[in-house]
Amino acid sequence: MIGPAGHAVEPIVVNLGHVTHLAHDCLPYLLALFQQRQVGETERPNTRLRLPDSGTVTDFLRAWGLPDALVEITGFRFEDLLHEHSRRRFRALPPFSRYEQVIDRPDGGQETLLPTSFFSLTVIRPPALGLLPGLASTPERIAAYERERWLQDRVRSVLDYYLDGDGDLVGSKAVHEAVLNAASHPKATIGYVSSQLIRGIPRGRKRGPVEALEVAIWDNGQTYSETLRGRIAQGLDVRSSSFGSKYESFDVEIPRDDGLPPDTLTLVSQMGEFDAEYQRHVTDEVLSVAAFMLGVSSEPDATRFDPLTGEVRNDPAGSGLHDIRDVVIDQFGGEVFYRTSRLGVTIKRKGSLGSYSVEVLLAGRDEPPIAGNTLLFRIPLVAATGSLGIRRA
Repeated sequence: MIGPAGHAVEPIVVNLGHVTHLAHDCLPYLLALFQQRQVGETERPNTRLRLPDSGTVTDFLRAWGLPDALVEITGFRFEDLLHEHSRRRFRALPPFSRYEQVIDRPDGGQETLLPTSFFSLTVIRPPALGLLPGLASTPERIAAYERERWLQDRVRSVLDYYLDGDGDLVGSKAVHEAVLNAASHPKATIGYVSSQLIRGIPRGRKRGPVEALEVAIWDNGQTYSETLRGRIAQGLDVRSSSFGSKYESFDVEIPRDDGLPPDTLTLVSQMGEFDAEYQRHVTDEVLSVAAFMLGVSSEPDATRFDPLTGEVRNDPAGSGLHDIRDVVIDQFGGEVFYRTSRLGVTIKRKGSLGSYSVEVLLAGRDEPPIAGNTLLFRIPLVAATGSLGIRRA
């Protein structure tokens, strides 16, 4: 079997047979893996899935919407994507998972929701593919649609319970900007959002307490570093007018191949490292972190519009990933994770407001390549004091 670069692509089986627990952030990884391996192959699937032997985990995957998502990104029937053993099992399953419940969607449709646990995968369709029949699609409209889905009454009430009435910030800022970012990436044709309320260790026979909310957004477009590098290669700046208006410091640790301690560097929003001459020498690691700085953008001169009113928004280009950071890390004390085929980035708060520690992990040589970008953020849902102001209602 020949891949897009002319190299042989050996069929593989993603074996989940012995899996007894699967976190939701594994789903974007599976989608990215199937997407990457299927590119250029139209005759038959070159990657197959063996379902978990556990009926419980299999039902979770069904309730999460994984079968429909894999069909969407590969173009094959879900049965054709299954290992032979799993294909027989799947045909014998009832049409609906034991966990599925139905909630109303803001557009009049419906989706499934596991009780107080997680929301099913929802698709992001960049403008080239359209959003809804009869509705002009732009990245702004796509993001607004996903924002309203999060802000519907049932979802908002769950988030408000844990975030002291500030649950709307998750949808209106963090989710909205993450989806807008994904829908705007060059070459993106599909994306998905998944989320889960993370529980702690069970206490006796009782379920563990809810400790965090995780949201993951995956798209199959160009990576952050690729989009920035494309502009840099033209000798153009990647800073908007907002760059330097707010002091930000990122202490970055980058691993070395020789086993020595990691390289360390500090990115500061008011320093001159991002002049065009310097940008020609920066690495994917540096650009992937710089993308989270206020005012760094592949379209620094773009004007942002409200998708509903058409009015110009007062937040300039390069503020999207900053807004996610502001809500998740600065306001709720959480963490932001970013992953591509080659690297992973973890951003946490470090000391005073505006200072962050960043850990970069590089993919191993034996790890299979995956497509696109995965942005994941985790918000703690526990009592806290001080400037974070997080209190359980």
